[in-house]
Amino acid sequence: MSSPRIALDGRLVTWPGIHRYVHELSLTLATRSDDLDFVWVCNPGEEARWPLRAGIEVLATPFQPLSVQEQAAWPGWIRRHGIGLWHAPVAHHLPWASPVPLVVTMHDLILHHLPRLAPGLAGLAYYRIANAVAMRRARRVICISQATHDDVATVWPRARPRLRTVPHGIAERFRQPLLPQGEAPDEDWPAELPPALAAGRPYLLFVGTCKPHKNLDRLLQAYAQLPLALREAHPLVLLVKLRDRNPQAEHTAQRLGLQPHLHWLEGVSEAQLARLYAHARAVVLVSLMEGWGAPVSEAMGSGTPAVVSQGSAQAEIAGEAGLACDALDVGSIQQALQRMLQDDALHARLSAAAMQRAARFSWPRTALRTADVYREALAMSTGSG
Repeated sequence: MSSPRIALDGRLVTWPGIHRYVHELSLTLATRSDDLDFVWVCNPGEEARWPLRAGIEVLATPFQPLSVQEQAAWPGWIRRHGIGLWHAPVAHHLPWASPVPLVVTMHDLILHHLPRLAPGLAGLAYYRIANAVAMRRARRVICISQATHDDVATVWPRARPRLRTVPHGIAERFRQPLLPQGEAPDEDWPAELPPALAAGRPYLLFVGTCKPHKNLDRLLQAYAQLPLALREAHPLVLLVKLRDRNPQAEHTAQRLGLQPHLHWLEGVSEAQLARLYAHARAVVLVSLMEGWGAPVSEAMGSGTPAVVSQGSAQAEIAGEAGLACDALDVGSIQQALQRMLQDDALHARLSAAAMQRAARFSWPRTALRTADVYREALAMSTGSG
């Protein structure tokens, strides 16, 4: 008897954070779960990017994600292709009338708590309705952190028995040793940045977007309050796509006279990002809310600690490798930055903890736990808890 075909919907791979999750999960499931058959669902023209083996098929859908046509076509399409379980890696993008069991991944509830970030009233309404459908219909809900698990359980308490916490992993390309201090950077160092920045781990690194929940305005204010000598010795590198730039953040930087101490960067390769993590003094992620905080975990792979928001998902991920602050208090952020830059003993302790903590997170472990969730969902009788 053949195994049920498990479909992983990979059509939202351009969304921040989702690409890494779907890409790493599919790669590892393909090599670590031989007893399961998979269908990678993709957009037309993207078939070649997915891993294959016996028992895996790649299918492109003829309908656009997040469309009315999609919801109408989904049930028949799923039946025609013999799919036995559907995994929606974005909880609010799922077939509302799925004819097969559902597993969904909840990354965060940012739009639930900060509705002003939604793409209009229609987008917010869709988000809320789709999440409610997911929490009612899904046999299992994967939460990527305990913070997300607790948040979901608070908003939808009846879903609690079906929640499973499955943390993200850290890709092996982010586990690399530092170059010796003073040694010239290799070809993976971004050409836009001065080579001197790689010599002694002198800079702070922000990786993300300028969306309001990232709290970049307060970060810039806190950085501006550092002594001038510290800012001159430790510039702030901001890896942000140009289209994601927030005029408010750039206005704040200009008003505070920070331009000489900032390096805006975009379009780096994965190898370059790994080097940026490895040579940073610290990663800074003082978001008001996160579901995970990939820059924190990825930086830990090379022993780089983080300044994080207290009581947050990123603080949960960083653990003893993070220096926590009150994300709503500019003075608290400034004090954490200054301690990270000035206290070498503290930094060495956090760096050692980062290397140890990074060993807890791996994509093979994530894939194995995800496969177990699939098996749980398939083993449930229809309508059971």
